[in-house]
Amino acid sequence: MERPLHSSFRDLFGNFEYHVGRVLLPLDSTAREPAALVSTQAVCLDLARRAALGIFEANGCRQLDDSVALFPTLDALGRLKAESRRLGKLDVVSDEFLEALGRATLDYFSDKDFNASPGLASTGPLEMFGRN
Repeated sequence: MERPLHSSFRDLFGNFEYHVGRVLLPLDSTAREPAALVSTQAVCLDLARRAALGIFEANGCRQLDDSVALFPTLDALGRLKAESRRLGKLDVVSDEFLEALGRATLDYFSDKDFNASPGLASTGPLEMFGRN
């Protein structure tokens, strides 16, 4: 997947859709708000939208095209995972979904010039849903 030099919130979620799969995380390209970027057809809709809001806020974004950074993004995912666990809402699929977003985040930011080759293989329960 070709990635632009600018790493925006919208670009990051495009990367999530690519790595996690459209079945799990379809995006709404017409969205103007962070939670609405995640289509209502997402498998883990509430969790995905909470992740979107958390990442958006942690990066101090005001618009979908604002820049995002590695550590605030990972922090937001970690906080969401801890909160879900505390509330007893972290089942195996939710846990693996958040882990997949974390792996996709690391992949997205790992190549400094954003010319990375595609591919984070999921090895968890999300495999049952397929990819793209």
